Amino acid sequence: MFTGLLKKILTVKRILGYHSVITEFVDLTLPLMCNLGRCIAVSTAMKKTTANSKSYTWGDGCKAWQFVNTPNLSVIRETMPPRTSETMHKHAKSQQFFYVIKGEAKFELDGETFTIKTDEGIHVAPGCVHRIFNATDAALELMVISEPHSHADRIEIR
Repeated sequence: MFTGLLKKILTVKRILGYHSVITEFVDLTLPLMCNLGRCIAVSTAMKKTTANSKSYTWGDGCKAWQFVNTPNLSVIRETMPPRTSETMHKHAKSQQFFYVIKGEAKFELDGETFTIKTDEGIHVAPGCVHRIFNATDAALELMVISEPHSHADRIEIR
């Protein structure tokens, strides 16, 4: 197994031109090669789906699947049932990008409301007070990308 893994790493190094060393093993199938703080996964089993990703529920029946969950990046797919919302909050360090896969979302950003529809997205800068809500009678499906990871950086606004 190690020989096959080494061949994969060397192939990736040749393709990308990186002069790197393996600095961490998440498990035997997912080594990370780091170069100047950037890590590249070299596993062939990287396909992410809602079936093979960690999930959790939040709010009033909303569901989330963590496709990427690292200290520097979070990629989450979420489903919000009709007439649900999150609480107002902000992130001191994290920026976020919300992309609507299906449905219509309303966002409150620093007191202004935006409507984001299927195949549209919105960027939320660090420090921006915001919340998302689904004001429709249909489920909302979206992707949430946060950099760095935002869960430890959430400040509730009362």
